[in-house]
Amino acid sequence: MIRTILVIWVALTAATVVNAQIPGGSSISINVSATVISDSPIELKTLSNMIVQAEFIDNLEIYISSISNPNAGLMQVKGKPGSRARVTYILNEVLSEADGNSSIAIKYEMSGHPERVQRAATLMDTGEVMMNFGSDGLYFLWVGGHVNVSKAVPGKYTGQFTIEIEYL
Repeated sequence: MIRTILVIWVALTAATVVNAQIPGGSSISINVSATVISDSPIELKTLSNMIVQAEFIDNLEIYISSISNPNAGLMQVKGKPGSRARVTYILNEVLSEADGNSSIAIKYEMSGHPERVQRAATLMDTGEVMMNFGSDGLYFLWVGGHVNVSKAVPGKYTGQFTIEIEYL
């Protein structure tokens, strides 16, 4: 079995990718990057970052559907054509502000499909799912979720989103 651990660094900073109004009239942005931390035949490419916009706020929570919202982040996984793998990821993360005075809670939602067709993707809401690479060795993952900004203050928030992919 080959196991690949992908660490997705999540950084929330003031208004670089997107703007979303949070308490006090501030804004946040979500930037996502990925690093493969083991030698394996799996490649991960971030095709687009998750975009958070003010119109999605409801009771100080922003929801980005991984299946129906075009603002969900998109990653392409390349592996062995026709192979099967288990994907495991952390569902909940609390991002802390640099000075430790504030936090933003995220409940991630991920969906996937062997073709780049978001609405056909299968929701992975348990933190673990089996995926089948297409004949071209590709599989697409959309990342969204619930972002709770009720405790957010202006500042820089950091954290990580870890995905494990294990061939079966």
